[in-house]
Amino acid sequence: MNKYIKIYKRHITEISRMLDAISNLTGLSAVWKSTNGKAADASLPSHQSLHCNPFCRKVKAHEKLIKRCSHNDCVSVIRKAEKQRRPFLNRCHAGVTELIVPLFIDDALDSVIFIGPFRRGNAKQIFGALEYESLEKYDAKKIEAARSIISTLSSFILENRENFIRSEIAGKVKNRKMQTALGFINANYRKALQASDVAEFCGLSVSRFVHLFKDECGIGFSDFLKERRIEEAKKLLEATDMKIYDVASRCGFSGQCYFGLVFRKQTGISPFCYRKKHGKNIAP
Repeated sequence: MNKYIKIYKRHITEISRMLDAISNLTGLSAVWKSTNGKAADASLPSHQSLHCNPFCRKVKAHEKLIKRCSHNDCVSVIRKAEKQRRPFLNRCHAGVTELIVPLFIDDALDSVIFIGPFRRGNAKQIFGALEYESLEKYDAKKIEAARSIISTLSSFILENRENFIRSEIAGKVKNRKMQTALGFINANYRKALQASDVAEFCGLSVSRFVHLFKDECGIGFSDFLKERRIEEAKKLLEATDMKIYDVASRCGFSGQCYFGLVFRKQTGISPFCYRKKHGKNIAP
């Protein structure tokens, strides 16, 4: 396991702790999902990536209803989040309400945090009355306080997710310009990033940057960038049902064919086979 992967796993632990802190502050479950409604990260505990409360489990025991749950998380909530662009209350098909906190990166919706569910008013549909009654009742003052707390914490979570790895790696690199380079790479690896872009940002010639990067980091710039992108792609293949070409695009690859070649070289198998072997059939 390379240094980056070890650091990333430590980061996921920190994210999990922060989600637990949200739950402790609000008394409600905190679930983090990506913009396609699937688990934001396969490494998160199930109670932080899935709706695992007794009521939701009762609803999802019905084959037809689980499809409606999926539509709620994968389509309805995402559309509302992109439109609202701020925390809002969402009532699902089963009659329970959650506080939805959208998270944005560069003005694009990246993921959402679901807080709840809780009882609010007279639900049109109640599946599992006993489980429904066990849910916390809606309290306007408490939810408003939670909204403020969660908005602040979620901003920190998102910033931490982007910065944690680069800061930890940068901490092991003594050269300040290379610390800057690592930060820039980890903030922009999804883009069509070239060595010249990083060199210019650091105020170095391309040749000097390439030499210094390998000397300080122990790996060439191109290889580091590929590893960063492939590790992100592996997480998406494991935890989501995104199309492979969408995974390639999201991780900064110019096309699906090139992505497949790089992925096979790094892992020994194709993206399709990797998903078949490691993918999790995660219900919403």
